[in-house]
Amino acid sequence: MFATVRTLITRLTTPHTESELAAVFGVSKAQMKLWLARLIAEGVIQKSGRPVRY
Repeated sequence: MFATVRTLITRLTTPHTESELAAVFGVSKAQMKLWLARLIAEGVIQKSGRPVRY
């Protein structure tokens, strides 16, 4: 499932919050947080400042 999420997140054109992404993908915020941390570590996405968006 992570591969699908990775592909879809990279296709987003506007930044979204962790909560918004969790709702879109139908997962818990904790799961989304793990996926986002992995994507940041891989250099796929960037985390912006306040408000925090990806």
